[in-house]
Amino acid sequence: MSRVLCCIGVNHKSAPVELREQVAFDVAALETALPQLRSLPGVDEVVVVSTCNRVEVYVAGDPDRAPAEVAAFLHRFHDLAPGALDEHLIHRAADDAVLHLFRVASALDAIVVGEPQILGQVKEAFFHSVRGGTVGSTVTRAFHRAFSAAKRVRTETGVATSAANVSSAGVQLATRIFGDLAGLGCVLVGAGDMAELAARHFSKAGARLTVANRSMEKAARLAQDHGGVARDLAELPRLLIEADVVLVSTAAPSFVITAEMVHAVARARRYRPLLLVDISVPRNVDPGAAALANTYLYDVDDLASVVDENRQKRLAEAVRAEEIVIEELHKAKKEIAEKRAVPLIKALREKLTAMAEAEAQKTLGVLGEGTSEKQKKSVQAMAQAIINKALHEPLTRLKAAAAADDDALIAAAALLFDLEIDDDAASAAAAAERALKEAEAAEAVKEAA
Repeated sequence: MSRVLCCIGVNHKSAPVELREQVAFDVAALETALPQLRSLPGVDEVVVVSTCNRVEVYVAGDPDRAPAEVAAFLHRFHDLAPGALDEHLIHRAADDAVLHLFRVASALDAIVVGEPQILGQVKEAFFHSVRGGTVGSTVTRAFHRAFSAAKRVRTETGVATSAANVSSAGVQLATRIFGDLAGLGCVLVGAGDMAELAARHFSKAGARLTVANRSMEKAARLAQDHGGVARDLAELPRLLIEADVVLVSTAAPSFVITAEMVHAVARARRYRPLLLVDISVPRNVDPGAAALANTYLYDVDDLASVVDENRQKRLAEAVRAEEIVIEELHKAKKEIAEKRAVPLIKALREKLTAMAEAEAQKTLGVLGEGTSEKQKKSVQAMAQAIINKALHEPLTRLKAAAAADDDALIAAAALLFDLEIDDDAASAAAAAERALKEAEAAEAVKEAA
């Protein structure tokens, strides 16, 4: 059976954040999980996209077996009760999986439609799998075309350039609650890409910005860029006393702010309102903090209501973007159909050409040393001409079979001529490199916009 792209996982549409965080993969877990996923029955290739909005496993393999194997793996790896994910899992295969990947990479399946950070997250997921050796031709082609679709969406529509993001939605929420942010104490916990975006918005609004991070070097760099001050993460309990808004975005696997921590500073804060915006997955703020007086806690799913208000503004752009991903799907299908028979055709031609060359050399050996160069070339040309004529009809039929998705004829030809067809490692590596360059080109559109 030919390899088919499948997608198995959960996202913001199918599962709440409290479930998504249980199956999230950090970098260390991903390095452990990728080879294990690759070794599952029915799975030949694998990429895991794990973000605050989704944990989706893209595999190339047997569509009748791979989804169940991956689902069982997610339960085992994350130590979940059997069936805990069943009603939340999405299963997509073939064209449906490819189209979904295109929409994810193009930020059309996000909480914030057009959010520019998503493409980078998909690129990083693909890169991890390339580095881990868990991708081959099927997944590489799919992701390459996904990056091409994202590039077209960014180039030909205003979806990405006019989009908000989860960080800006958090700042917008703070503005809704407090009104003018000028002079308010805003603490960013974390110094990654999402914190960078939030810092930009808070600084523009005139807030007093503090950046708390485990790495003081990163905190200092971000604070300096936006007129804030840097603090060590260990100072967080004290920072909560002066804070009005705290936006948390780290890769920590557990709570950075606990309900006890917030309760302990309540009197020192004189019970002023405290807004906690947690855009981390797994969540970094204890949900129990929401029960405390004058404390308002919002997680990444809560921000969807803020985002919905802006969605209509980008509706026309999103419609055009959806048309683009459909066009790219048709292009991908055509490309895959045309290339389906290429490895077999190449192997068949190489085998018969080698046989013809060997027979030509035997003939030239019989003719002896008196044979002129012109005669030698004529013998070799005749041998090649015979191969070309003999292969013309079979190759035409093989190409037609590939376009018609007829694997039976391709398999029969491989069996008749005793051909071993496999992805060339060097070609696969080159294809993966091209895919990553396409992703970088798509990201560059954002910078130019």
